[in-house]
Amino acid sequence: KSRQEKKAVFRQICEELSLSGNTRRLLEYLVEKRRTALLPHLAESFAEEAHRRLGVQKGTLITATPLTEQQRIRLLEKLEQITGAKMEMEETVDESLIAGFQVRLDGKFFDGSLRGRLEKTKERMTHGR
Repeated sequence: KSRQEKKAVFRQICEELSLSGNTRRLLEYLVEKRRTALLPHLAESFAEEAHRRLGVQKGTLITATPLTEQQRIRLLEKLEQITGAKMEMEETVDESLIAGFQVRLDGKFFDGSLRGRLEKTKERMTHGR
């Protein structure tokens, strides 16, 4: 598409989403300078800043089996109590955990899985720790 067509599309998106004039001008500038490939990176940066300002922590929750909605709510509430922040978790299932879960959050790793406990027990038995 031509730059004018792209600008028109972005203008329409800005209107439909009620985005600010500054956002509209930024999008037009990116189209004009042929830098629309930067949009995913900008969106990610803006989302990270919004999360920071709102006190939301992003993490990964890995479970041995899919969680029920009630289990998910209870686990997130507990994590929010511990951290004092709102949680936003990407969830994955890893059956090799056998049971339980693991959480990766802000550079920290919490292992509440049966596999993790078995590995710690094996380590203690092997090395006497």
